[in-house]
Amino acid sequence: MQAVCQKHVCSSISKTINAPKDYTVGEIKQAYELGYKMGLKGMTVYRDGSRDVQIPYLSDEEVEEDKDENKEWKCSECGHVEHVIVENCPQCLKCGSQSCSL
Repeated sequence: MQAVCQKHVCSSISKTINAPKDYTVGEIKQAYELGYKMGLKGMTVYRDGSRDVQIPYLSDEEVEEDKDENKEWKCSECGHVEHVIVENCPQCLKCGSQSCSL
């Protein structure tokens, strides 16, 4: 996706590949080689656990729990269930209404 978009801009677009902890040096090399072959102007690989302090990580189980919680949401304005999360609050894709519970 990055390679397709980058063709239409003058400056660089950089994308971080969030790799699992067990990603090997060879796999990282393959990622950079693919980026080079596709003509990317910038690319970063971050391997989980490679730093003392890192971005929060959700386990597969936590991701599934989050999906289950999001499925229960229903727009209070129009009743539509499809939504996106904006600033930690669901926003209806149909009418744009946004709600948060305190």
